[in-house]
Amino acid sequence: MLQAQQRSRAGYLTIFILFTLFQKTVAQLLILSPGNLVECQEALIPYNGGTAPYFLSVIASGQYDSPPLISFPASLTTTAGIYEWICNITGGTSVMFELKDVTGAVAYTTPVTVQASADSSFLSHVPPRPRKNLLAPQVPL
Repeated sequence: MLQAQQRSRAGYLTIFILFTLFQKTVAQLLILSPGNLVECQEALIPYNGGTAPYFLSVIASGQYDSPPLISFPASLTTTAGIYEWICNITGGTSVMFELKDVTGAVAYTTPVTVQASADSSFLSHVPPRPRKNLLAPQVPL
């Protein structure tokens, strides 16, 4: 009888550990690089996981400890979405996006180089002009 109870406890413990690991995997903070980043054009930045609210910044590629090039003024409050923004960074600049959640978790995109454009009308917009946070379904990544 004692061995059966120990096996049962071990089974519950295994299930609990697997469930906990699954929750942490599903809730992992994730942000993806925009497919194409062009000065003065719309950029879509998808994110998922973590705990709202979120704080989005643009940093120089590989400069994790430097002050951000742009800190977006509004925090994101949905657990998954696509942030829409008009890029006001000069072409040729290599950047990464940094996303922080309320727990302190941080996620980064891969580096992306801003492409030049004939339109420079948004380069003078400081602070940046976010368009909106588009709600999106949970994206399996």
